Amino acid sequence: MISDTTWIRQELPDVARLFEDECRTESEYRGRPVNEHDPVVRTRVADRLLNGAGERIRRRMIRRGVFPETE
Repeated sequence: MISDTTWIRQELPDVARLFEDECRTESEYRGRPVNEHDPVVRTRVADRLLNGAGERIRRRMIRRGVFPETE
């Protein structure tokens, strides 16, 4: 069985891309740079992960053969 830590480490690049997307979007909206620590950015990333992005990331990794399917 694969540990939760392994799953999380493998998902980090995809989560980083979510942060980049949200930083870029919020920066465009505000007209100035915004970093990943901004509360609006953090909330949007959390919402995206909780609303299905996390599950899509896992399914993509399973399809790529990075991890076997779990129970």
